[in-house]
Amino acid sequence: MEFGRELVRAPHSIPEPLYASLSRQFAPAQRVLLVAFAGLMVATNVANAVGRVPVDPELHRAEDAEPELAMNALESGAE
Repeated sequence: MEFGRELVRAPHSIPEPLYASLSRQFAPAQRVLLVAFAGLMVATNVANAVGRVPVDPELHRAEDAEPELAMNALESGAE
C-alpha cells in the first residue's frame, strides 16, 4: 500500500528504503508488473473521474478507508 501511495504522490521520488524493500521482495519482472498494474489503476481512476463515472455502490465501503484510498481522492486532493 505504501508503494501505491508514493507512486501517486511523487512517482519521481519513491523513497530509497521503500524501493529497496520492494527489490528484496520482488524479482525485477515482478516489479515491472507491479508498476504497470499501479499505473493502469491510476489511469483508470483518472478516466473515471474525468468521465464522472459513478462509483459502484459495492465500492462505497472504500470511502471510509484511508484518505489516500478513498474513491473521491482525486477530486478532494488526498493529503
